[in-house]
Amino acid sequence: MKRYLLLLCALTAALLSPPRAHAQTAGELERLLGAPIVSYQDAAWLVLSSVEAVPGGTAPADAYQFALDRNWLPKKATANSAVTLGGVSLLIMEAAGIKGGIMFTLTHGSRYAYRDLVYRGLIQGRAYATQKVSGERLLQILGRALEYTETGVRRGPSV
Repeated sequence: MKRYLLLLCALTAALLSPPRAHAQTAGELERLLGAPIVSYQDAAWLVLSSVEAVPGGTAPADAYQFALDRNWLPKKATANSAVTLGGVSLLIMEAAGIKGGIMFTLTHGSRYAYRDLVYRGLIQGRAYATQKVSGERLLQILGRALEYTETGVRRGPSV
């Protein structure tokens, strides 16, 4: 639990640029952490803000539109629909610049993005590509992905 609180604090610090956005951003992170299912709009905001693809203080709707314009989301994704592990995998791989295997390179599909993140150990535990994602799980995956992009070290499956 300490690790998640540390990650939450680090993400909060990274997302806070203007002083008046402090309470708003912390409140958004707290809301996402407790969400049983996250929307594509909220996932796009969190992921893109974390990798600094959008400036701090960007609204979730603007982050979603940014990702949509770059084809970083599945074709059927709508702003308020529940994000899946495949969808968030595609978003993370594209936004963070993680290179995929041959099938991902050929298709840029969410299924192969999901499989690549599982292979790298960034998605752990019982999972499948169409599984809905909670706020806590999204933060776990995003934390591992940020660590992976900084170090380039494969974590491997958890025991």
